[in-house]
Amino acid sequence: MNSSTQLPSPTRRQLIAAGALATSSILPAAAQEGPYPNKPLKFAVAFGAGSAADVVARFVANYITKTTGQPVVVENKVGVNGVLAAQFLALSPPDGYTVLITTQAQVTNPSFYKKLPFDTVADFLPVSTIGRGALVIVSPPDFPANNVRELIALLRQNPGKTSYGYGNASSRVGPELFKMQTKTFMLPIPYRSMPQAITDLIGRQVQVAWADPVTGLGQVKAGKLKALGVTSSRRFPTAPEIPTVIEQGVPGHEIYAWTGAYLPAKTPLPIAARLNELVQAAIKSDPGFFEKFSGEGFPQSLPEMAKFQTAELTQWARVAKNAGIEAE
Repeated sequence: MNSSTQLPSPTRRQLIAAGALATSSILPAAAQEGPYPNKPLKFAVAFGAGSAADVVARFVANYITKTTGQPVVVENKVGVNGVLAAQFLALSPPDGYTVLITTQAQVTNPSFYKKLPFDTVADFLPVSTIGRGALVIVSPPDFPANNVRELIALLRQNPGKTSYGYGNASSRVGPELFKMQTKTFMLPIPYRSMPQAITDLIGRQVQVAWADPVTGLGQVKAGKLKALGVTSSRRFPTAPEIPTVIEQGVPGHEIYAWTGAYLPAKTPLPIAARLNELVQAAIKSDPGFFEKFSGEGFPQSLPEMAKFQTAELTQWARVAKNAGIEAE
């Protein structure tokens, strides 16, 4: 199916899911073998090992296993900015045992690609967001610019000689928005996943990246990269020495990345509600897990997640248009 450019409101089916917990005992025959989950689950992770999606997926998987006794197999299905993993989920049985763990790529891809092998809204049931956080702009230690102001000056003095690596939606939109806001130019270099982009950044194959703290901040603290700025409205509590992009003279450069869980669209709502309950409990079980990555847990109910997805589709479409990103 082709991805629609329309941005529909949450379906009635998604919004009535708030009442699903109250009817969780009314399951279809296929689920009457026992309470969900009663067999191993599979997490299809849209990005590679060490990415934010991967780290979050394993955190939630460990909690579910510990709580329910059921193993959770984590499989990284990497490619086309999360499209391959999403397609895998769309074709999976809607029984609650295959779960997509992805990022905001799920809502940006309709703006990045002219055709998708699924309908972003109709083929998926949004379960919950999991975590969110701002990005950190990183570069090799010997890169000539040491902050955002110097980066802008360098780009204007040497147009076309600086490249940025990206491996997910936010790491692409961030620099494209920056280019538009500062009237500068950088060459985009795509990667299958953000850890690969960071590896090449350390190896100086690219010069800069807008990275999530999971993949970028640790390399800064290890001395392999340096930070030029963060894309939040306030400095990171875990790295207060890094100034925001906004305070360095680029108003409006505020970008947040998030991770979330999805099920196939026809999954019974009581099962989706139970998974939502488990995801929320996992998030609340260890707030420090997200804080150490300069982020925060971001649990939502089923109807909240449906509304959030609709808002995100609209917002990212606007950002992509304003940044001049043309669908491929």
